Amino acid sequence: MDATTVCAVCGVTAAFGTGAAAAQLLGGPRRSAGASSLARSFRRGVPVFLPLARRIIARPACGKLADEAVAELAERGYATTAAAAASVFFAASLAIAAVGAVVAGSAAVAAAALICVFAIAAVVLGHRADVRRGAVHDAVPAVLSSMSSCFDAGLTLMQTFLQVADDAPEPLAGTFAKAAHLLQTGGSTRDALALIKREAGAAELSFVAAALDVQHQTGGAMGKVVDSAAEAAKDEVDIKRTLRVQTAQAKLSARVVTVVPFVMLAVFTLVSPGFLDPFLSGPAGFALLVCAVAMQAGGIVLVHRALAVEGAS
Repeated sequence: MDATTVCAVCGVTAAFGTGAAAAQLLGGPRRSAGASSLARSFRRGVPVFLPLARRIIARPACGKLADEAVAELAERGYATTAAAAASVFFAASLAIAAVGAVVAGSAAVAAAALICVFAIAAVVLGHRADVRRGAVHDAVPAVLSSMSSCFDAGLTLMQTFLQVADDAPEPLAGTFAKAAHLLQTGGSTRDALALIKREAGAAELSFVAAALDVQHQTGGAMGKVVDSAAEAAKDEVDIKRTLRVQTAQAKLSARVVTVVPFVMLAVFTLVSPGFLDPFLSGPAGFALLVCAVAMQAGGIVLVHRALAVEGAS
């Protein structure tokens, strides 16, 4: 086995190790991250990369991925902000690219490693966002039923929010707990309902919050509004589940198609360090490389748009 093959095996092993560590971080059980160096890094960010991170997450698409990373890390016990998490990600990405360049002795390997890291991160966070949205939508009927029962029992709006916060799964429990805390600390009903509309992440709850705001100002039975919304939410959840089942295989295929070309590019570059030289040695080769990347990116965008059925997430 020659040195190049050994380096390739080491690089691929390191890539799998990095992926396993990321999966453990985002998908593992919740933990206390109090004094660990990783927790401090997530809290403070990497100062050198913070300005770049702020500029990148200012873009809506990147900002959504960063917010999803913050939510996932919070569930694992890591307190962070979008800018801090992005700065840590950029630092880790450059470290991986540097290792790839040292192992293979090629800048092309570093570029391929960076592309792989960003592609995998986007796919993983996109999948986690889909799971989170699905969990929120599935929990809405139970949340509305709980609210209706509380109103029928004569509980106040604050008591209702506290009860729902105890019964509902995350992240809805946290949203209702914030709304209850706002009322407890002297906030207005309108502010509490506006918080639910802003953070609930479900159109059904936004509608109920708006209806409750109107009912609170004009008077009337809140239970009837919630009952009607609960029935509509149950029907919508059934439709969304059907859509998720019908699009599940296509979504998995889209994620595989998104990641595999970049992974294979990195592996081929590791095994054969001169693999990308024809594309980087002249204008014609570079133009072909840019064209190939543009076609790959265009295909990814088209596939995701085709699968972006409202309510299928």
